[in-house]
Amino acid sequence: MLTVTGLCTERDERALFENLSFTVNKGQLLQITGPNGAGKTTLLRTLATLYQPEAGQISFEGRSINAGDPNYCQSLLYIGHQAGIKAGLTVKENITWLCALQGGVPAAAPLREGLRALGLQDMQHSLAGSLSAGQKRKVALTRLLLTRASLWILDEPFTALDKASCDWLTQCLYQHSGAGGAVIFTSHQALTLEGITTLSLGEGGHDE
Repeated sequence: MLTVTGLCTERDERALFENLSFTVNKGQLLQITGPNGAGKTTLLRTLATLYQPEAGQISFEGRSINAGDPNYCQSLLYIGHQAGIKAGLTVKENITWLCALQGGVPAAAPLREGLRALGLQDMQHSLAGSLSAGQKRKVALTRLLLTRASLWILDEPFTALDKASCDWLTQCLYQHSGAGGAVIFTSHQALTLEGITTLSLGEGGHDE
């Protein structure tokens, strides 16, 4: 699905990674690991075309991509480390707005299911600014149930979630990969998930 060849990215005149190459296949879960400052978030933002690399190529389904590539953007769901929601909008309005950024409007049934699954059904008319960090994260993650994107890029998606929500998110990742989608994600939490490939930055490792 995704092929990265010879990628080089710098921040503050320092190379975070050089000549980085890897592939992500359909049905694959890839966890990016490494110490703080290794470039995990930068890599995810580069894959999402929010940063431009100094060198290298990113190809999606055999075709080289560029920033703003409409076909790639429609196939991609990126959720960053910050929840990215608007404090002045309600929970429901935020979800509708986030889906609209990808050119869609959430159907009523999946939206109700997403709110129920994450325990947000009684908060849908609450302003997002009044929510806790974990609740804001849940609002952002509701998009996983409402998107048709085949490639998910998630930066620290487990942050601030309770155990039940972590279990729900884990199930979402497996369901998406089982349906032929792919997930690239980072996590500071110690995960004991089966069938995940890891790519280590700053440590020179790539293992199963």
